[in-house]
Amino acid sequence: MLFRNKISQIINEGLFTFKYILVVGLFIGSLFISETFFQGYSAVAKYVSILYMVLQSIMLIDLFYLSGSTLVKKYSNGENAYGGVLIGLTIIFEALGIFLNLLAYIHFSVDDCGSTLWLSIVTSCIFLILPMVQLLNLNSQNSLLTTSLVSLLIAYLSYSAQLSFG
Repeated sequence: MLFRNKISQIINEGLFTFKYILVVGLFIGSLFISETFFQGYSAVAKYVSILYMVLQSIMLIDLFYLSGSTLVKKYSNGENAYGGVLIGLTIIFEALGIFLNLLAYIHFSVDDCGSTLWLSIVTSCIFLILPMVQLLNLNSQNSLLTTSLVSLLIAYLSYSAQLSFG
């Protein structure tokens, strides 16, 4: 065990000359990588980034659901102050989402003959549909807070997509 720790210490804290030569060699070697490698890399990176965004969105929606259900549970247990917190946060998040969507209409509907206008229209439709699903009690395990957070996330993703488009 002592020998293993000594070897690990030498590798981690020593051999700096070898490490510098290795890094410089990798840098010089990377100058000779063909262009086809980077074309393949960009194709793979595009699909991996789409998968990453989907997984990140799923995790955020799960976080929104857990935070909303925690606040609803506290309100249901008799802590009446959480009713105001739920209503206030829901209004704030929904207003921020609508504000981002209005900014998208203002900034991006006149550029390039409205080429990204369709994204703002779809986002507006989602803003109408999501609360209706909750208010009609089609999803009884959800809350309006979760719905407003998801609406804000969709507005943010839509706005940032239009911002990178132009």
